[in-house]
Amino acid sequence: MVANHNSHADGVTLMTSVPVDRLAITYPVAAEDYFGKSKLSAFLSWFLINLLLIPRKRDDKNPNRDPIFILDSYLKNGKSLIFFPEGSRGKAGKIQVFKKGLGHLMKENMNIPIIPVYLEGIGRVLPKGNKIMLPGITKIYFGNPIFLENESVEEIVEKAENAVHDLKNRCDNNNSSNLRE
Repeated sequence: MVANHNSHADGVTLMTSVPVDRLAITYPVAAEDYFGKSKLSAFLSWFLINLLLIPRKRDDKNPNRDPIFILDSYLKNGKSLIFFPEGSRGKAGKIQVFKKGLGHLMKENMNIPIIPVYLEGIGRVLPKGNKIMLPGITKIYFGNPIFLENESVEEIVEKAENAVHDLKNRCDNNNSSNLRE
């Protein structure tokens, strides 16, 4: 799954949509330097949410610490990933530019479809900077799978980003038409 990213609640929210028989092999991807600040934090992130903690940058001295290498090994071993290609949380309702890591990863895994997802309202429930969740309505919009053939890294990123934007536009249009009724 590839989704927009507005809240620390995004990964756990998407995990609620995963079929029970796939939960143990589905991993929301998160920044190791944030969620792995302590051994306790890293353990709880893995134990409670099944977070896959990765470094934000490649370590040329240690290829096993390359984020794409880590993610690729999970996909090649039949695992599913929940990926936030914006790289960090943005403002609620806004989609940031997708980073190329998604394209590099999927270029090596073209047999695996990308499921585009738009998360609505989660950035208002647990906005960046807040530690307490606020009540609110949230929705998850799933798009059709994106099947890759021989796209470039840039084309893969563009397809995924456009698909998430399309879901957001449909969501915005549905909400504005509901207001008129």
